[in-house]
Amino acid sequence: KTREIKRILEMSAEEVRGYLVLRIEEASGRTKKDEFVWDTNVEGEFQAFVKVDLRGGSRNVKAQTKRAPLIGETVTWREDIVLEVLEGSNELRFLFCRDRYHGGKRGTSVIAACGIFVDDIIEAVPIDKYFELFKPNLLGGGGFIRICMNFVKDLSELQQQPGKSPGYRLQKHEA
Repeated sequence: KTREIKRILEMSAEEVRGYLVLRIEEASGRTKKDEFVWDTNVEGEFQAFVKVDLRGGSRNVKAQTKRAPLIGETVTWREDIVLEVLEGSNELRFLFCRDRYHGGKRGTSVIAACGIFVDDIIEAVPIDKYFELFKPNLLGGGGFIRICMNFVKDLSELQQQPGKSPGYRLQKHEA
């Protein structure tokens, strides 16, 4: 985790507004109508990952979780991600994906996605919420994803508090 923070600091030539601290908890294939909507007829084990894309600003900032298996109707990660928020960043996208193989080559298949405005996140943190996912091409609901979020202006504001999710373990320094 320390290496990741150092990498982010080294890349920070642009005007940095702050950092989004995310914890990707889990995703469920059940919709509001209580229908399971993920196509699990895939070759081999159904493994999913989340691509996180912070759009806008001088460049997009991207990250990705590790792959995790579908157990029952849920995929669980409980993985922390820290994203640099550049001036002009305006949308945070979560793409729920799985690997796809075609002709011996591996690609990515987006199962469902959602987007949230960055300013809405900054005004509402800390957040621990299930966000509704939508299938690409407006084909309907794609399940839900649970994300914990917080925002800090400086990485030195991160404070470890045992037993609490990242959405609640951040504390601002008082001047």
